Amino acid sequence: NTLVKKVSEDIKDFDIVNDLEEYFGIKKNSYNIILAPLFHPGGYASQIKRDDGTLDIYAFIGPMNVENDLPVFSKDSIRGLVWHEFGHSFVNPITSKYASEIEKYSKLYEPISGYMQSQAYGNWMTCVNEHIVRAVTTRLSYIKLGKEAGDRALRFEKYNGFFYIEPLLEKLKIYEENRDKYATFEDFYPELIEVFKELSQKNLGEDFYSIKFEGPINFGFFEKYKKVLIVPTNEKNDLIESKILNYVKEIKNMFNDIKDAEILTDTEALNRDLSDYNIIVYGTIDGNLWLSKYKSEFPFKIESGRIIADTEYSGEHLRFISALPNPQNHNRALIIYTALKAEDVLNINEIFHGPTDYVIADGKKVLKSGDYIKNGKWTFK
Repeated sequence: NTLVKKVSEDIKDFDIVNDLEEYFGIKKNSYNIILAPLFHPGGYASQIKRDDGTLDIYAFIGPMNVENDLPVFSKDSIRGLVWHEFGHSFVNPITSKYASEIEKYSKLYEPISGYMQSQAYGNWMTCVNEHIVRAVTTRLSYIKLGKEAGDRALRFEKYNGFFYIEPLLEKLKIYEENRDKYATFEDFYPELIEVFKELSQKNLGEDFYSIKFEGPINFGFFEKYKKVLIVPTNEKNDLIESKILNYVKEIKNMFNDIKDAEILTDTEALNRDLSDYNIIVYGTIDGNLWLSKYKSEFPFKIESGRIIADTEYSGEHLRFISALPNPQNHNRALIIYTALKAEDVLNINEIFHGPTDYVIADGKKVLKSGDYIKNGKWTFK
């Protein structure tokens, strides 16, 4: 009851049903959000057909975090998740009607099969549904939430391997501008199939399928890429340094995304080519020698008693979590967990982070969470 009350309050000003019915030009009998506290972050969709042929549709939504022993269904992410899961009940039935035509372009699946299979999208038809649903939710982000949210949604989808989304987005703009001609999404759907047809006729090179890391923090844990965890050897307190190592081992065992990651000391990391890895680093800037080597390239500075980022921050227990490009390969990620004091690196993962590029906190209290400007070099707004 506590969870239902909280989420109901969070989404009371969202008009999720109208957003979808207006965009698709189709109505369903009922819309049901099921909170699933034991799910992974994300969700599933389902529907039940009634005797009169109408559909009751369901979005099963998992939590993003746990705070005070309760699952957290983040207000910032739930609208997009529900758009997505309800969206499948609009898109999938239409895709089924065109299955034989869509199957002609199944060769497009092979170049992205690794990305798709790592997310349990094991065949071309599922891949098409995911592309189209994600294209729609990205367009809704642009329309309802603005350019910054739309750009972030697009980066998210591309980083997850949905390389065909941009031409779908361009095609959907035609749909949006010609609703007098296309009353429903189903009326327009053949035009989306044309996107896959045209792509299948092109020689899409390696550049088309390359991903440049552009944040946020969550993307650094994407399953497809190898990951390493780097721990410090130069902290002033040997006991705290040992505790950081044990903490990182606990974190590694706690999360599936990094369970196969190798743990390296900073000195070991400095002698390795890590250009093919997403790098996750723990320690103070000078206590971790790997961080110390690259600190001049970071857009922030951590000095005695303060963090200089978009502005200057001071506090007793300042902590900083940041996503940046791997300095050895900008197509891979660097995730930094650091603090003014080595002891504050311990339990730093307790701070809510992930959807943005960086988080600044004093102890457990978040002072700022935001994204960098990315015009070649990453800078603060």
